[in-house]
Parts: sequence; C-alpha cells; structure tokens
Amino acid sequence: DWPVMAVPTRLEALQRVALNFTERFNLIDAISDWVFGAPAPLPLRAAEFVVAATGIAVMTAGAIRAGLSSPRMLALAVLGGQVAVTILGMRSEFDRYHLPMALLGAVSATVMLEWSAATVLSAIRMRRAGLPSPSIPRRRSLVLLAEDTSAADKQGE
Repeated sequence: DWPVMAVPTRLEALQRVALNFTERFNLIDAISDWVFGAPAPLPLRAAEFVVAATGIAVMTAGAIRAGLSSPRMLALAVLGGQVAVTILGMRSEFDRYHLPMALLGAVSATVMLEWSAATVLSAIRMRRAGLPSPSIPRRRSLVLLAEDTSAADKQGE
C-alpha cells in the first residue's frame, strides 16, 4: 500500500524508525510475547532503544578519544554514515531500509553492555582490593573556592 509507506519528511522518517524499533523490531517484546504470550510494556520496549542510543554516545566518546583515523572512528563513520544516508534518502518505508539501523543498534548496544560490565567489574575489583571506588570529581563551586582561599590564608599566617 504505497500511500501508507510514503515518507514525506526526514522528521517522519526518524519517527518511523523510533516507532519500528520500539514496536515492530524489538527483542524484548518478542521474548515477552514468546514467554508470556503478551507484549512487553512500552517502558521496557523503549529500554532497548535507550541502551542502543546510549551505546552510540559511548562509541562516539571512544572514537573521539581514539582519534580521527582510528578503527573506532572509521567503524562509527561507516555505520553512522549508512544510517544517515538511509534516513536522508528514505522516501518509502520498506523493512530492508532498517537493516543499517539495526546493525548500528546491535553494535552500539553491545558496546554499551560491555562498557557497563567493565565499569561494574572494575568497581568490584577496587572494592575487594580495598581501594576507593572511582567517583566523579566535584565541580569547583563558589563555596569550594571560598574554602580553598580561607585555607590558603590560614597557611600564610
């Protein structure tokens, strides 16, 4: 049915991609339907999309750190480029057009899950070794700056 499959704008293309990966092509929903005979709730289905999107952010950060000509950056450029070209050129919605996005989603979800596991295992190892867990450094606020200057004044006396 051509009128239903037509994609008039790029925003519509992005909306359909998000809808397809939370409604139609969703692993959590397929497992829920197979095990329980009912679809998974929307927040659970959306979690798969969020994991993949967060994985893209982790991949991007790693690729930027590794440099422009690194294998990470080149892999991200190829996968991201395929997705961008597909979305920008999408005039109709065929299932095969979602393959580059599914591939990027699978790779980025794997990167996210590996990064999460490595972070948790590192924290466990540090705790077992009696070392303090890595924490996010506090930002320098006006209160901390005032404390620093008063401590410096006391040392100067």
